[in-house]
Amino acid sequence: MQRQRAQLLSDIAIKPTFRTIDGVSVRFVESEPGDADALLLSPWPESVFAYEPIWSRLAGAAHLVAIDLPGFGRSDRSDALMSPSAMGDFILRVTDAFGLERPHIVGPDVGTSAALFAAAAQPERFLSLVVGTGATAVPIQLGDPLREWVFAPDLKPYRRLGRTPDRRARDPNAREVRAQQSRSRRLPRVVRGPSIRRLDSLRTVVPDRA
Repeated sequence: MQRQRAQLLSDIAIKPTFRTIDGVSVRFVESEPGDADALLLSPWPESVFAYEPIWSRLAGAAHLVAIDLPGFGRSDRSDALMSPSAMGDFILRVTDAFGLERPHIVGPDVGTSAALFAAAAQPERFLSLVVGTGATAVPIQLGDPLREWVFAPDLKPYRRLGRTPDRRARDPNAREVRAQQSRSRRLPRVVRGPSIRRLDSLRTVVPDRA
């Protein structure tokens, strides 16, 4: 019989498996036992299959448990967990539910802040932490124009970027939208968008062919 650790992740996870933790159904995939434990948190908008390229190699050295965090992938959503600190506490309960002893934590993207909160709360529970590409500043610390986007009270002008404006529409924001699109068309395709207007100098390097 072929050992799971030699299999591809897609072979193991072709039929989704779930475990209920604190009343939340969590999608997971697990390898055979190993000399160490590792908990892998799925990045958004992907799922546990994000780890398929490295699963076999990692499973040869450790017992792996990969999960979709609540509210992502195929795990149930819980509004009470939709904050980094609450999700960090949930990660601690996940390690207990799977019997993981001082696991390595891999938490890219949405798992970054949750993993950091979990490790900060109980650092002795984890052997190592690998994070990246996720927001980690609390409170939110952003520079413009990203701060302007995040805290914008109305997202209509941004949703309509890139669309052909309807000149017949009597939208009070139509003029602003057309102005943004006009500025966007003057920029190279690789840096298209109103937030990149500071990079006008790139036009001398990458001319717009539109």
